[in-house]
This record gives sequence, structure tokens and C-alpha cells, in this order.
Amino acid sequence: MKAGRRIFSFALLLVLFNSLPQVFAQVAFDRTDINTGTAPVSSLAFDFNGDGNMDLAVVNSGSNTVSIFLGNGDGTFTPAPDVATGAGPGAVGVGDFNRDGVADLAVLNTGDNTVSILLGNGDGTFTSAGTVALAGNSLVVKDFNQDGTDDLATVSGNTIFVVLGNGDGTFGPISTFDGGPFSYSSSITSGDFNGDGIPDLAVQNCCDMNIAAAPVGKIAVLLGNGDGTFGLPSFLGTTGPISLAAADINNDGVADLVNSYAGCHTPCVDVDIYLSNGDGSFQNGFNVPFNYVRSSAPGALSFGDMDGNGQLDIATTLPGANSVAVFLQKSDGSGYLEDIDFQVGNEPRSVTVADFNNDGRPDIAVTNRQSNSVTILLNADHAVVFLAEFGDFPLRYPVRFNDQQVGTTSAPRTVTLTNTGNIPLQISGVTVDGDYSQSNDCGSSVNPGARCTFNILFTPTATGERDGSITIMDNATDSPQVITLMGSGTS
Repeated sequence: MKAGRRIFSFALLLVLFNSLPQVFAQVAFDRTDINTGTAPVSSLAFDFNGDGNMDLAVVNSGSNTVSIFLGNGDGTFTPAPDVATGAGPGAVGVGDFNRDGVADLAVLNTGDNTVSILLGNGDGTFTSAGTVALAGNSLVVKDFNQDGTDDLATVSGNTIFVVLGNGDGTFGPISTFDGGPFSYSSSITSGDFNGDGIPDLAVQNCCDMNIAAAPVGKIAVLLGNGDGTFGLPSFLGTTGPISLAAADINNDGVADLVNSYAGCHTPCVDVDIYLSNGDGSFQNGFNVPFNYVRSSAPGALSFGDMDGNGQLDIATTLPGANSVAVFLQKSDGSGYLEDIDFQVGNEPRSVTVADFNNDGRPDIAVTNRQSNSVTILLNADHAVVFLAEFGDFPLRYPVRFNDQQVGTTSAPRTVTLTNTGNIPLQISGVTVDGDYSQSNDCGSSVNPGARCTFNILFTPTATGERDGSITIMDNATDSPQVITLMGSGTS
């Protein structure tokens, strides 16, 4: 397998559309694309060969394999041999199924309703230990009975299936549990929701296979008893669930729930947070300001402190937009900034957050089903230019002046430049084309998080449309920056 490398730089430009002053994130990424098997749909990060570097396991649903990429510690990877699975693999989990202290893999095969058990050899290679007959479309690996061997849980329809590990790579009989009142569940996750040290389960449950039109749904929460069994479910209301994940969002030591969904209510797509009360019950958490006027609903979820402010941030795939959205949590823990999207490959299906280059900062891996690739976004240092004309709305269109009499000068239009990167912006030159002039207070350097202002004047020399531009030469990503100008001269 050959790894194709493409490096791009991206900026995380977060815009909070309310009356408060903008709080800009200071995070940037470098992009690398790596070829995988056919139709990759899931991945996880773990150190499979014990060298201290994060590796990747990527599930290829079209070629019935798992691709193993061994991390080199600098954000690059060396492919290890692919491992065969069952038919239509769709999810992967890591655990120790034979108590040898080496990471093993469980791969859920939706095509033949099995789970492939792949025992790790400690060097990044794996040996098949057969399959477990287990249906489902989502997989969790946890030690549910606290015996030192990891177990498996899946969800199919409105039923949760649990099998307990025997400690030798085999598993016991299936136990079933109530997953909710409706006929379809899309996702299962696990966390300690009541602080007793025992893994609990939560599943999304929906009334219709067509989740885009589902009027109502439920999240079922089942508290673990510590012996591999679970109590009766309690329910949280939701709509059109897509993906559910557990994470300690508010740093209180108890797992919370994050739910991405699409439904018929307004907003039609969203990311919701349910904060744990510490006893297995939940309350609605702070808002995640998802911009639902876009081409894609959110998908898979992953978490990490990407900007280093001590708060957990959220990454989710946007399959219809070929991008991944990142929400940074405010430094005071009061909520999230609106998402900004980073282009990845075609039809992203899973997102994994881990430190792939050992710099102490979380990076992102995204599987791209149609591109047969995984995109690696490395947390990096860059200066980044964010331009805005009205408040903190990004400048996406030309700056348009009112009609102006030939030979006279317009009132100024103002464009604000902010360095949303994490190193100083060095400006080497500014040029103006057309019947326009500018002045600015930027100087030669703009510190991270700082802003400056361009005042632009229009003095038409002839009637009709008079297009122009301002070009900013700098050390930022996507340099040079161009402000497009439009106006008409009148007699």
C-alpha cells in the first residue's frame, strides 16, 4: 500500500454570531492523505507495537480488511500488513481478550452479523482468533464484569447484545437487554455515568429507519451492575439520532453524553450535550452552536483539547460536505464556539482524535469512504488571516461601494484583519489595484489573536463598473490574502 502525501495548511476560524465580542481560537492544522483499502468507514488510534507512538487501525468495508498504520512519531505512518475480517466490516474496538497485556482488535462485520477477533502479536501485526456470532451496527469494547478481560456489546434494532470474554480470546453466550421502544438504533457508547467505577451503556433509539424524517427518538441509558448485566433503561428525549458518544465534557470526573442528530424539528441537524448529574441521570448541557444551514448533517464524534485551554473540544464528520467540523469549548467552560469546517476526502465517515506526532497536542484522523483514504490533520503552528467587514462575519463576498460620482471620494469602508493563528503574522507588503486606496494600522506584525483595520476609499476615474482589489503579502496560510472591491462610477 502506497501512502500519498499532500500537505495543506488550515486555520481554525471560529465565529460566534451574537452580541458578545468575538473569541478567536488559535489553532491550525497541516493535512496529509494516506491511501487505505476500499471504502474505509471506521478507525481507532492505539500504540499496537509498544514503541510509544500512536498507530491507526482503519476498517475497510469494501475490501473486508483492517489496514494497520504504524506511527513513526512525527505524524507519518508505515503500513503494516492488512488483516482480513468478515463481510462488510463497519466498526472496530480495541481491548485485551486473552489477558496477555497486548492490544487486540474486535471488528464488527455488518455483512454477516459477526465480530472478528484479531489477537495482537505485539509488533503491530494480528492473528485471527475466529469470529463471534453477534449482530449490530455499532460496537463497544469494555470490561463489563470487572474480571480483567474485555467484553463486547452491540446494538441492533432496539436490542442490546452483550457477550463476556472468557480470557482466552473466546466469548460466552449472548445476553440481551432492552434498548428502547422504537425499531432502530444507530449507535452505542459506554461510560461511567453514575461514578461507581462500573461501565454503563447508552444507545440511540429511533422510530424510523429514515432518520432524516424521524419525528422523535430516545437515548436509552442502562447502568451496569458490575457482573455483565445491566438495569432497566431510562430515557432521554432526542430526535433523529446519528451518533452518540460519551466524554467528560465539563471536567467533573463523570462521563457525559454528546449526540449528533438529524430530524424534522428546527434545527434539523444539531449536536446536543447531556451533562451527567452523577447518579445516572442527565440534564441538558450548554448549547453547541451548530450552523445547520449547510449541506450536511453531523456524523461521527471524537474529542480532545485541541487548543490547549484545558477544556474538551468536539470534532464531528460532515459527510455531505466532505469536511470535518471542530467546536472549541470556551476557556471558562461555559459553552462552545460555532464550528468551522476543514476539508478532508470524499464522504468522511469516522473521526479519531489522538497525538500522532508526540508534540502534546491532539491531532485528527478522518476516514474517507469514497476516496479510499484517511486524512491526517496535524495540530500545527501557523499565522492565519481572518477578514471581516461586518462584525465578525467572515468576508466571503466583494466589498461593494455605493455608486460614486467620477472624481469624488466615497466614505470609507472598513475591513478588519485578525490573526487567528498561533504565531505572529508578518506582513511584507500591501498593494491596491483599481480606483481604490487604503490605509491600515496593521504595521509589519500582528500578534496571535490581535486585530487591525483597513480603511478603504473609492475614487472612480470613469463611469461604469470599477473593479479592484487589495493584496496582502504575509506569512499566513493561503498567502496572499485578497480583498475584492466593487463599485460603479456615475456622471
